[in-house]
Order: sequence, then structure tokens, then C-alpha cells
Amino acid sequence: MLYNSIGIAFTISIMWAISPIIQKYVLNSLVKETIILISSFCYFCCVALYSIYNHSIICENITKVKLKHFLLILLAAITGAFLPNILFLKILKKNKTSIVTALTYTSPLFTVLFAYFFLRERMNVKIFIGILFIIFGVILITLNDGKSIQSEEPFL
Repeated sequence: MLYNSIGIAFTISIMWAISPIIQKYVLNSLVKETIILISSFCYFCCVALYSIYNHSIICENITKVKLKHFLLILLAAITGAFLPNILFLKILKKNKTSIVTALTYTSPLFTVLFAYFFLRERMNVKIFIGILFIIFGVILITLNDGKSIQSEEPFL
């Protein structure tokens, strides 16, 4: 079970790694607002299809949604998708993809801390060592021998 979850997690990571490459390429031709609109429409269509496929589960569970749940999901959508996406595309337009993604994908650092304080999840030495590796890795990626982090001409 754990190995299956690890495989799925790496698959997600690969998908998330491909997305900024595509977005950076498209940013050469379109403004971020257009990209966000088209991405949101595509996401909506995928969610609609997913919902149709899982309609029985959703119908059974939707009655359990309380205002508190709705507001928390709204907050997660705004802070976890909408605002970060706008800001991400804004900085991606002018900077190297590898550096921007290294900096923005430091979220596990904050997730561990927030999970500790808000969800009372335990932390141990291995987690702290992992956090140190993340920090060290981001520092190595962002160090650029004093060169600008501005993007060069795209390959495609």
C-alpha cells in the first residue's frame, strides 16, 4: 500500500513538473489572464466529467456539507489555487522555470509546520532532516554564480 502511494505521489510530482514548462512556453505568446481563463475552463470540464462519473458518491455526500466546510474549501481554493496561480504565472513570465518552481515548490516546508500547529501532526528527526534537504536543494538550485535569473530564449 505504501509503495503504491509513493508511486502515485511521484506521478503527481511529474505532472506538476510538466505544467510549468507548458505554462512558460505559452506565456511567450499569451498573457497570464488568458492562460488562467483557459486553464480554469479546462479544469471545470474535467471536474464536470469526474463528477458525472462519481455522481452517486457526490449525491450521497453533498448533504453533509456545512457552511464551515464550504468556507474552508473556498479558502483552500483561493489560497491554494487561484492566487498562487496568478502570482506563479507572473513570476514565471520573467524568470527561469527551474528557479521559480524550486522556490514555489518549497510548500512542504510550510505544510509540515502548519500540519504540526493546526492538525497536531507529529514531527520527528527524519522530517527535520527532510526539511533541511529541501532547503539545501532550493539553495543549490537558486544559486546561479551571480548571474541573472532572467530567462533565455526558449528552445521550442
